[in-house]
Amino acid sequence: MDNSCFESSLVMRWPDELREALIASGLLVECEYARVITCDGCEEACLGEVTFVDSDTDAPPRAYVNCHQRDDISRVAVPLEKLRQWTVSVAGFADFLARELHSPHVAKEIIPSWLWWIGRPVFRGGSYGVFLARGTASDDAKRMFSTVPDEAGLADSVILTLSAMPSRDCFPATARIIPLDHILRLDGHSLVVATGMIQLALSTPAKMASDDGDKFRATEDYRCVWLHGKLLPYLSLSQAEVVRILDIARKGGRPVMTHGDILSRMDDPPARMSDIFRSYDPRSVVIRRVGKDGYRLNI
Repeated sequence: MDNSCFESSLVMRWPDELREALIASGLLVECEYARVITCDGCEEACLGEVTFVDSDTDAPPRAYVNCHQRDDISRVAVPLEKLRQWTVSVAGFADFLARELHSPHVAKEIIPSWLWWIGRPVFRGGSYGVFLARGTASDDAKRMFSTVPDEAGLADSVILTLSAMPSRDCFPATARIIPLDHILRLDGHSLVVATGMIQLALSTPAKMASDDGDKFRATEDYRCVWLHGKLLPYLSLSQAEVVRILDIARKGGRPVMTHGDILSRMDDPPARMSDIFRSYDPRSVVIRRVGKDGYRLNI
């Protein structure tokens, strides 16, 4: 699997918080200078091959493009900043996950460019093997991951995936599979791992991963939820508060609550329920509308 490179001008247009978080996590790393660029020496804007001239001192090299289209231009100097590029480093990100999960081990590549062992971090109830998998949505995924020997421990592990939830036949049926977008969140200029989601996956029967099990399960703070056997994306504080209110009412024999009743029980209620779930993935709806003004958990 080859990594694509991103021009520095593109990366610099990303939100500062996101860019800095990706760099700090090791997922985004600077790579070699671009070798071909669009020359800005004239209005023709031709593609040109970059030539580098090393300095006799410790100064960085100089770069230029030779012009072969016009007689009045020999070569055009190119600022090194324009040639900077960035790429994705899954290996660097594996190291980040090992640190964030306080793994006592160093991340190790098991299948080159496909699978990394993060180590055996300690969660409530014991230590578990954690793996990072890439390419789980590709046509070759099943063939590649089937080469992992049994002694690697995939069957009793947590498998974090960079892509969407893979088909179950990619990994042992007893493995806990969690897409990374379910457990990562941006906190200021840093990426944070929601370990509660992993803890929830470990405390839930593996059969739920195939949509067969309890209809609803949540962590103590209600930010990590299994619904109909699926682990939902990490809930915001206000979303979790709504789910908690509805769950407590459901347990008390009142499965449906009005918009006003829910907001009256919130510490800092917004004007509308839609404001709370506006950013939530519509494919994983945790509550549903009942009638004109009622809401209930989607179970």
